[in-house]
Amino acid sequence: MGGAAGSSSGIYFLGDSNNKFYYKTSLPLGSTVDPDDAGSLPSSLKTYDLAREGDDNSSSGNIWVATDDSDSPIRAYKLDDGTLTDGIDSNLVSSARGLAYSHANNHRYIWASNPSDKKIYKVDLDGSTGVAGEHRCQLLETSLTADVNPFGGSVIITGSGFSGTTGIEIFDTYGHRILEAPFSGSYSWNGHRGDGTQVPSGVYYVKVSDSTGRAASLSVVKL
Repeated sequence: MGGAAGSSSGIYFLGDSNNKFYYKTSLPLGSTVDPDDAGSLPSSLKTYDLAREGDDNSSSGNIWVATDDSDSPIRAYKLDDGTLTDGIDSNLVSSARGLAYSHANNHRYIWASNPSDKKIYKVDLDGSTGVAGEHRCQLLETSLTADVNPFGGSVIITGSGFSGTTGIEIFDTYGHRILEAPFSGSYSWNGHRGDGTQVPSGVYYVKVSDSTGRAASLSVVKL
């Protein structure tokens, strides 16, 4: 199943063939109960996710689909027959995988995750100047860097993309953890173990991880 968009009374989803979307009025989906074939999508497009505009109490609205189309990666289709009705140009959102729909203050919004620039976009379908979009947040990618490597006296480890409680660990080549400490964006290591004794020259492995499960590592060389 490629993606889904639901309400309290049913769910729309993409089928395995990726050129149909379906509707099921009761959940969970029973293996012996076939859903309704709600509409067809172009077989030439690869589809990733969909979002139902509006709710099941109204026959208006569209199914918005994230596709691999280079000109209009987010496209809108009629609910009943899959006729293309609208689209969001690639100069606004260059690519899309996940989609969601929301509405507030008489405006309809499509939320899209863009794997090309790792941002989430909120697209206003009722903007005064037509369809307008803005990226709302940067998808977090973890990274670690060392200010000097190899190092003699000390090295500053800097990290980004972490949240929650974060800690740093340093290991020797045998896998023994020689130091563990809190991490708040950067850490200056003077080449000593946690007990204060100095480590010999060699390669050491640095790992930073947070309470959400994000982690990153790098190796440093002490001269």
